[in-house]
Amino acid sequence: TIVNRNTPLGTRFTTGGVIDGMKTGHTTAAGYSLVGSATRGGVTVVSAVLGEPSEAARDADTIKLLRWGSTIFGRRTLVREGDAVTQVAVEHGKAEAVGVDAGQALQRVVPRGEPVRLERTGVPSVLQAPIAAGTKVGSARVLVGGKLVGTIPLVTRTDVEKESLPAAVAGAVGSHWQGALVALLLILIGTLTLIRARSTRRPPRPRATAGAAHEPAERTTAP
Repeated sequence: TIVNRNTPLGTRFTTGGVIDGMKTGHTTAAGYSLVGSATRGGVTVVSAVLGEPSEAARDADTIKLLRWGSTIFGRRTLVREGDAVTQVAVEHGKAEAVGVDAGQALQRVVPRGEPVRLERTGVPSVLQAPIAAGTKVGSARVLVGGKLVGTIPLVTRTDVEKESLPAAVAGAVGSHWQGALVALLLILIGTLTLIRARSTRRPPRPRATAGAAHEPAERTTAP
């Protein structure tokens, strides 16, 4: 037979969880005291009451504290491995962008219902192909309710091969065809303008008359 003065021990909450500890105490100066604990969903919370006037008051306040604490906190998976985080542009690759995902999962005991936010750090705006899947491209700070609770690596989702030279040339031409067309039209207009300007500056040739065509050439005789 085991006799325990911690009478709340074994109390179960309707919201889930059970009181599973810890230690009672009493002195004239401190009054009735109890350090209690309760576990719910793998999360243990601890309470401490001091200076209570009676064992009944000590027990009642301990139960209230542990019931409240077990509903406030919980173990949450804040980020799962492979969760999509962002995309990064790719230069000279067969794809224009590559997905960036969480490189690992993160679990923490945090207040229930608090929003989770990721702050990316060290992620470049552009990556150069080729890129292998799983390449680390930065990290993310995980914040719960505005407080930092951990950091995870960020990795590329897929491979991105480097595009071939013909494809690069074709892509450059295709992406700038409007500019190339405008440049060609300007060159043609400039050429026509230059030809017209030269033709207007050329002096007219003298026209020969019918009479002048039959005049004999002058001869010079020696003295």
